[in-house]
Amino acid sequence: ASAEAATKKTHEKIEKKPSEKEKKSDKVEPPKTPTKEKEKPAEKKPAEKNAVTNGTKETPPKSISELHMTIMHRQRRVMVTGRVNEEMAKSVVAQLLYLESVSATEPVTLIINSGGGSVTDGLAIVDAMGVVSYPIRTVAVGRACSMAAIILSCGAQGKRLVAPNARVMLHQPSHGLSGTTSDILISAAEAERTRARLVGIVAKQTGRSAEEVQRLMDRDQHFSADESVRFGIADDVLTSKFGSFLEHGQMNNGMAETREEATTKDSKELSSEKSTKSKSSSSSSSSSSGSPL
Repeated sequence: ASAEAATKKTHEKIEKKPSEKEKKSDKVEPPKTPTKEKEKPAEKKPAEKNAVTNGTKETPPKSISELHMTIMHRQRRVMVTGRVNEEMAKSVVAQLLYLESVSATEPVTLIINSGGGSVTDGLAIVDAMGVVSYPIRTVAVGRACSMAAIILSCGAQGKRLVAPNARVMLHQPSHGLSGTTSDILISAAEAERTRARLVGIVAKQTGRSAEEVQRLMDRDQHFSADESVRFGIADDVLTSKFGSFLEHGQMNNGMAETREEATTKDSKELSSEKSTKSKSSSSSSSSSSGSPL
């Protein structure tokens, strides 16, 4: 009995000893006061200034290329640079039509620096230039070769300019024909029609005969700025006095030779050459008649 009583006491002592977890839980922690988070001031977004043009709001440009395009459109200028292909034709035609929706009377300037390319895509640009109602000025800088030279010549008469160091080149279109004999003959006939069409456009824009243009375009023909003016592809050479031409869209007084003046000068030179030849032939004939046989 005494042993049982001793074991009960030891069990009671063990049960009364609190564990370490209980000790920790018994400690009453003071209540935490909630800290107020500092409220960040709301960021003020800058007000977007939308330019109103022709009753419509223009969204601000998102990239540098869009910014450049917006500036060019406000100045009514279109860049024709690089190879003439489907992407370029789509871009140029879309810009020409858009600028007509903005204003159907203010002129537009095409700035050309291209080595040519696809004939069909170039003719799409030429057709768009003929459809719009406003006058189109063309300015060649760098080079205007092949199809780009034809686009240069299709500008409004009296408003086709060439930079002093620009080069212009004309030639007949080239074709890579392949396939069966029948297909080659069909493609060759179509190529001949295309060449005749280009010759007709150049002859109309330069005021020269189709035979002369076709003979000249049979091989690569390179022109300097002055030579392109004399031939009739352009009307004048772009110099420092034409600085206001791009800004205001008006030709200054005191221009150099226009196309008509250049052609009359060429005709005068030809007539003078013929007269000198006739005089020399007459003098030779008179001298030969006086000499003994």
